Amino acid sequence: MPKIRKKTSKRVNLRTKYSVLKKVSQHHKKLRKQAKRMASAGMIVNKPNKKDSAIPNSFPGKEELIN
Repeated sequence: MPKIRKKTSKRVNLRTKYSVLKKVSQHHKKLRKQAKRMASAGMIVNKPNKKDSAIPNSFPGKEELIN
């Protein structure tokens, strides 16, 4: 027969909660800083995403429009 455990509480101390939030914000700040450095060095180039024409196949004269 399996033992039934009590469910543990998901409650977190505020000290722990805020320290985790602080570390997360520091990490995001570090990533933004690195991205900025790499962009200025020319390693990362933000290219706009190429969008599809979004013309349905049932559209009359689709080939003419594309060409």
